[in-house]
Amino acid sequence: MDVFLLWHVRHAENSDRSPIEHRDEDGELLLDEPDCFLAEAHELDADNWTEGFVIIPVDED
Repeated sequence: MDVFLLWHVRHAENSDRSPIEHRDEDGELLLDEPDCFLAEAHELDADNWTEGFVIIPVDED
């Protein structure tokens, strides 16, 4: 049986916290909702993430 994960990818923000606008190659503003929503099927009770976690050390210098 499949289950579906649904999530929204938030738009990046400028330093003043305003959203970064998405524009095409011609400079036209793109209103790309609902493209920012992702839905993906996963088999129930299956290991769907085999890569695991990666820890990136922070250089304290």
